[in-house]
Amino acid sequence: MDTTQLQYFKIIAETGSLTKAAGILHISQPAMSAMLKKFGQELEVELFDRSPNRICLNKTGEIALVHVNNILQDVKNSFK
Repeated sequence: MDTTQLQYFKIIAETGSLTKAAGILHISQPAMSAMLKKFGQELEVELFDRSPNRICLNKTGEIALVHVNNILQDVKNSFK
């Protein structure tokens, strides 16, 4: 796991869409989907509930997002 995966997870969570997140990050939607799958496998949890055109954080994902935000803030602060 690396900070890029954490940042991607955060953007997906904020947008509620793999396609929108991929557009913001200038990567392909399949690449974004593969990263999210790998991230979930590494954590051994499901982070999102999926519907045809949207994904929403589930309770586990909400907890993960809090930790991801803290980690990303710590990384940012360490470079100041």
